[in-house]
Amino acid sequence: SPETRYVNSDNQVHIESVESQERPGRIGQSRQGPESSGGGRRRQRGKRAEERAAQLAQDIADSAAQPNGRKVVRVFPYGIGQNRLRTAAQNLKVPIEVVKELRQADIVMTLKNYFRQKPQPIADAERQNVPVYVLRSNTVTQMEHYLLDVFQLRRDDPDLVFDSAMRETQHAIQRLLKGEKSVELSPQEASIRSQQHQLARTANLISHSYGREPHRCVRIFSPS
Repeated sequence: SPETRYVNSDNQVHIESVESQERPGRIGQSRQGPESSGGGRRRQRGKRAEERAAQLAQDIADSAAQPNGRKVVRVFPYGIGQNRLRTAAQNLKVPIEVVKELRQADIVMTLKNYFRQKPQPIADAERQNVPVYVLRSNTVTQMEHYLLDVFQLRRDDPDLVFDSAMRETQHAIQRLLKGEKSVELSPQEASIRSQQHQLARTANLISHSYGREPHRCVRIFSPS
């Protein structure tokens, strides 16, 4: 039956039927079509994509110990904000280069809806075994999330977690001040949620916490 293949951040290949729910945010190698037509070639491509992702991870790890710092990762963005991507890299202090041509890229970043539509650049990336990162939304927070994976940085670093949460809150406040009715933030621990509520109050906005730990999160509302 038709299938979709993904190489995850642990460099493991996952295979799902097309009918199953797609999981966003994987390093993706999508292969669709009956196994009776080119199935062997698809399996070979999946293996090559896995090897390429593993080699990139190793290169980054090796370069981190060098005097001149981490390897610069060349990113081909498709349908996402280039300035936001640069901001995400600056926030995390990781070196990226935004490239205009797929042949220059180490990885591709795109949005879930583009990945599903399979435009030519995404199809070409898959044929060339370029790892594809699929974002749920075109936000700095999502880009930071996957750059952490690319550069093998710890998600649980307290400074990174706090800074990312504060940036997400400030971005949400900007959206509300521009007319949105409410914005739900990512789940955070109680001490960070307290700071998010404080930022909302400072902006004269209303905020409440929802859900149960560890998925409890802040939702901010426009007062009007």
